[in-house]
Amino acid sequence: MEAGFKRLISPVLFGLSLGLASLLVWYKFLSSLFPPEVYRPLHHWMYGLSLLLVGALKKSREYGRFSLSLGAILLADDFQDFLEIFSLLKIF
Repeated sequence: MEAGFKRLISPVLFGLSLGLASLLVWYKFLSSLFPPEVYRPLHHWMYGLSLLLVGALKKSREYGRFSLSLGAILLADDFQDFLEIFSLLKIF
């Protein structure tokens, strides 16, 4: 029973720690570099890229495949947000 519980709770703890780490990086280090209106679209892309990176580096097949899949879904879903960043920053 304990192994089943550990197997169930491990992905949840992994996701929570990844989310908290990315929030810490975003609000402590990156928030001073960008105007507030690009926080939401850029933050979603940061989640997607970090999931892809974790998925590529993770040796465990379950976490690696899950992270790669979820990262790709986040990046594809938020592609419009990524394009919105350029208009908000007045690059194009």
